[in-house]
Amino acid sequence: MTRPAAPPGPTYTAARLVTIAALILVITAGHMLTDRATHDEHVVHVLLRMAYLLPILLGAVWYGTVGAIAITAMISIVFGLHIATAWEGALWENANQLAMLGAFWVLGVAAGVLIDLEQRADQWRREAEERTQRQVLVYGLDALEAALKSRDENTREHGEAVAALAADMADMLGLPAERRELVRLAGRVHDLGKIGVRDDVLYKPDRLSPDELARMRQHPQIAADILAAVPGTKEIARIVRAHHEYLDGSGYPEGLRGDQIPIEAQILTVADVFCALTDDRAYHAGKSVDEALALLDEWTPRRVAPEIVRALHAVLDRRSRHP
Repeated sequence: MTRPAAPPGPTYTAARLVTIAALILVITAGHMLTDRATHDEHVVHVLLRMAYLLPILLGAVWYGTVGAIAITAMISIVFGLHIATAWEGALWENANQLAMLGAFWVLGVAAGVLIDLEQRADQWRREAEERTQRQVLVYGLDALEAALKSRDENTREHGEAVAALAADMADMLGLPAERRELVRLAGRVHDLGKIGVRDDVLYKPDRLSPDELARMRQHPQIAADILAAVPGTKEIARIVRAHHEYLDGSGYPEGLRGDQIPIEAQILTVADVFCALTDDRAYHAGKSVDEALALLDEWTPRRVAPEIVRALHAVLDRRSRHP
């Protein structure tokens, strides 16, 4: 998914402000240091007066209407002081200078409004592109889910349950809407890689051999590789790849530790484990909700984060009160 460009950092913003302030200072100093006795000197004053348009335009381009108004107000103060001190009693020239001040305001506000409108149009275009990409993404995931259903209906149903639970947990943890949606979409296809696992391994009712276990543990990477072919799934693939990683590094496929594991993947891990424990599988009968929660509580904080397990408790409690 595309994202809006990040705003300028503090250093960049400071450099812009220093540039504008320096321009105003240089132009104002030029006014103060240039005499007005001759025609040529008067022309210099006119050119310097017009030079004030540059910082006003920069303020509009960099900061929109608010920036243009702030810069124009600042210039009005310093230029007004110049009029009052250097051109006292020159009524016709004062009229020209005041007219120029009015032009500053008209240009500054107009430029600022136009820049704001252009930025708003850019934002609307970005949002439209994001909606289109999101729709393409959903269509792509629907197709992958259909492929998963044709292979294993139980895996698809498990994915739907994990997606709903993980999204509720993300909401409980206060993740923003965009991140909650990533968690939900990743939950839908987190077991997609099982398409690449042989039936005799996937449906084996007994304990897997070391070779079979190694093959089964490739499914997060297989899923990530499949998702790589779908536009806009980079973040989802990253979450899916890490949904069997544990905080202590004992997970797979990369043995990630602690903060190396995305928070969305950590949420998905807990939701996946809970749903897997409470489901009836070929190799075990489903545990009760209390038994599954007790096991996850034992896994904290070594394998999973306590706050994520607490979010699971809270979601299940909310569901029991508001089914």
